[in-house]
Amino acid sequence: MKAPAVQVRPQLIPRARLLNLLDEWERQPGGAAEAVCLPPGAAAGAEWEWLPESARESGTGLALVSHPGGMRAAIAPPFPIESAGRGTQPLREHMIRRRTVGIILLRLGHYAVCVGDDETAVSPKAGHRYVHGRHKAGGQSQHRYEHNREGWIRELYDEVCEVATTRFREFAQPDRAGRGSGVPARAGTGSGRTIEWLALGGDRIVLSGFLKRCDPPGGLNARILPWRVPVERPGADALADAVTAVWSSRFYVAPDRAA
Repeated sequence: MKAPAVQVRPQLIPRARLLNLLDEWERQPGGAAEAVCLPPGAAAGAEWEWLPESARESGTGLALVSHPGGMRAAIAPPFPIESAGRGTQPLREHMIRRRTVGIILLRLGHYAVCVGDDETAVSPKAGHRYVHGRHKAGGQSQHRYEHNREGWIRELYDEVCEVATTRFREFAQPDRAGRGSGVPARAGTGSGRTIEWLALGGDRIVLSGFLKRCDPPGGLNARILPWRVPVERPGADALADAVTAVWSSRFYVAPDRAA
């Protein structure tokens, strides 16, 4: 009888920790670890079938590492791998490249927005707007309450959209073809960088409703990173952790070698 498959869960590792791991793998006593970087959509091969579907179809590709001692590990990076490559150097170059990301954290009643410029939160803004829970009384009273609640949610979406648009337009924006708009950053932002990606965190259903109502500037709605940022309560204090999470990778170890 076939043994049930072991469910492999990823560990979220910050960029600095991943770069340290690459140093360790390159100094293996039995020789450097073998590695290959695969862009999104590339097949990993039969020996990597232990990876969960969320990893194999991550949307950012995979870096597959085989250690001389037999351990196998896979890394789903935070940003899409653009082309295949061998060795650990392509992954290192991919991770140290400077990037600028728009970040929106949103749950009903609370939000936080910033620009992540090479893992530093820039132009942060957090706020809250009253959105009461669902009314359970029934009847006409419930219908009126639900109508009001929908209005509160729309007001929250509109406020977050205005804040995000203002913050993101302080940076040069790509157009819908991915090119720079040529609009320089405002004086005082300290950056003429272009926002390449949009990262979202919070409640999945709330974020879906938000994107239906708000069109982020610069065509960023077409450049949303596939990994949702983990956040319990959006706010100013959550932005630093959110920026670290955006630059973090999902790290998977083959079950026969997992701790």
